[in-house]
Amino acid sequence: MNGKEISNYPENSNIVWKDNKCTFYYKVIRAGIYPKDILCYTKKPTSYSIPHGYVIQTTWNRNTCTVQCSINYVNDKPTYVVKFGNNFSNQVVSSKSPSDATTLFHNF
Repeated sequence: MNGKEISNYPENSNIVWKDNKCTFYYKVIRAGIYPKDILCYTKKPTSYSIPHGYVIQTTWNRNTCTVQCSINYVNDKPTYVVKFGNNFSNQVVSSKSPSDATTLFHNF
């Protein structure tokens, strides 16, 4: 996915990501922390550290779809949650990966 991020994060918690097909709006609810003793990382070659307690809301499709995504460490491993629906009353959970949580959401 090639596109451009428009933000002045961390001064403003609102982030816009655009490409030639769509626009995503992100709002960082909580930035989370990086627990040194159990910190996990994404796969190489980028290998980003994965925060605990990270919460973000994402809106797309002309502001009609909003989900709230979070990462929390459970038993020293990151767990990915996607909440959706009225007042985020539905959720899917994956301890595999953010991509797996997204697939579960799309299959809900």
